[in-house]
Amino acid sequence: MTDIILSTFICLILRKVYCVNKLNSNRFTGLYPYSKYVPGIDLSIKNIDRANLTLLQHPDVKISFKHNNLSEIISSGNVHFDYAILTYVIHEVKKEERITLLKQVASIADKIIIGDYLVPRPGGSGTNLTEVIEFVAGREHYKGYKSYVADGGIYYLADKAGLRIIKEISDNPLSNHIVILAK
Repeated sequence: MTDIILSTFICLILRKVYCVNKLNSNRFTGLYPYSKYVPGIDLSIKNIDRANLTLLQHPDVKISFKHNNLSEIISSGNVHFDYAILTYVIHEVKKEERITLLKQVASIADKIIIGDYLVPRPGGSGTNLTEVIEFVAGREHYKGYKSYVADGGIYYLADKAGLRIIKEISDNPLSNHIVILAK
């Protein structure tokens, strides 16, 4: 049986999905109705609680949200996914940990879908709004965002992790960048 993942950005054929994600409630409601298994993890208990509340309103036995990290998933052994999805995660990760994270994700997934900010920044209202949002999120958060932009964003990270971009969508919506990476 082939399963389909539907999102506002991309439509893909898949069998299993692994989400390393900021678990915003609007991202998961009805997103993966045909997947076999969709575990979502986050280091924030608040994000997990919010996602689980949404899941209670829209139950799906194939979807689960847990307070966990990628290392624990990998160390549990014999785990493999068709896709891993990271949305607005990479720029938040400490600069020195970003490439390691991508390599770890690539070790358990055939393809990685990343949604984050477009670099170089296109200018205009989208970029200005992003600057404000990232600044308001806090000093360390803003510092991470600025280093992500200065280093070259997803292009730089994919290259350093030894991954290739097989598909990309940029500036839709404005200042966003979505890529599919593979080994």
